[in-house]
Amino acid sequence: LATVARRAGISEAQLREANRVPARSKPTPGSTLLIPRDESMDADITAAVRRGLRGSLLTTELDRRVPAQRELAERFRRLGLEAEFTVTPNIGHWFPKDFGQQLDRAIERILAPLPPRAPGWSRMASGTTNNLTGLWGASPTDIFAVGPKGTILHFDGTICTPMPVDGEPHLLSLWGATSRDVFVVGDNGVIVHYDGHVWAPMESGTKKNLIAVWGASGRDVFAAGYGGTMLHYDGSSWTSMATGTTDDLYGIWGTSSSHVIAVGGNPMPMPGKGLILRYDGKAWTRMPADSPFLAGVWGSSRNDVFAVGVNKAILHFDGKAWAAMAPGAPLAQGSPNLLSRTGGSGPSDVYAAGFDGVLLRYDGRQWSPVATGTTENLGGVLVFPSRDVFVVGGGGTMLRYTPPTRLAR
Repeated sequence: LATVARRAGISEAQLREANRVPARSKPTPGSTLLIPRDESMDADITAAVRRGLRGSLLTTELDRRVPAQRELAERFRRLGLEAEFTVTPNIGHWFPKDFGQQLDRAIERILAPLPPRAPGWSRMASGTTNNLTGLWGASPTDIFAVGPKGTILHFDGTICTPMPVDGEPHLLSLWGATSRDVFVVGDNGVIVHYDGHVWAPMESGTKKNLIAVWGASGRDVFAAGYGGTMLHYDGSSWTSMATGTTDDLYGIWGTSSSHVIAVGGNPMPMPGKGLILRYDGKAWTRMPADSPFLAGVWGSSRNDVFAVGVNKAILHFDGKAWAAMAPGAPLAQGSPNLLSRTGGSGPSDVYAAGFDGVLLRYDGRQWSPVATGTTENLGGVLVFPSRDVFVVGGGGTMLRYTPPTRLAR
């Protein structure tokens, strides 16, 4: 007992009390000992819940540890862990005759496939209360989300896991060539890069806040930010690009290194004035468009591009000109009605996420509101060809849409 207690980081007396083993007694060889862990155990149970795990407790009625085992079962229930508690009557601390069958049933229950994820929108457990402002992923089971205080999360299809990064940089947006080549930008010129193993800082050469990032490849990346800041990464270093403006740039997207679009403008006084720039591989030039301040841009092709902004502004570019679109939702009083990000899987499956829990979807014909069940500001939207959709926002909000055509675990 002394050795077990030492390895568990507790005293032998604590271990004896938890398992109701008298001072001069020894546990039966092969028996299971409960390790008291208090709050840290709650964290372990919560993590198990987020992973979709289940449990099973097998005991006997006359075992002196039944009260402690009942307390553990109640803790499982309180924290949401699905666990079966089986008590064999009229027997002490020994194996019941049908123990083999009980164990087989318990293992079968634990290992049974999880029920399919119901189609529709659901809330995900992010594990953080920090705002989430950026989202990128290689697949629905390989997603990164970022936010302030150095928040970087990775979702593996089952659970969101925090990833360590030096300091607590205020992170805003991210983009990846692959899940082993990811770039994150943020305030004060912060850029961090993930190589599949660790996040490492990069020298940006600026102290301007960087709001958006996009790349044609891991050796051809653009980062946009305050004061008309535009940086380019060629695989070895970041360099500044001339944009011809001092307006803030909030969104960037492209189809290739010779066709990149950045949006932004001057947000004050509201609704501000929008700005759209295009890069042709040689220089950034202004595109004619009349709109409020713009914050996000995405397209399915160079002739099918959407830009969003203040007052639920939505603009569409058809390869020739920008034109305003009806958002399909009324403006809310006392709100900037900002649509901050847009993304899609194709011309008829486009989303725009914004303040106050607003989420809009375009089906190729018209925009219409999507019920999110939250009033948090939404700051990132990611849509896969499978039509799985992920949205992040304030207070650690993470939402997921599972399409009815393909049920996923």
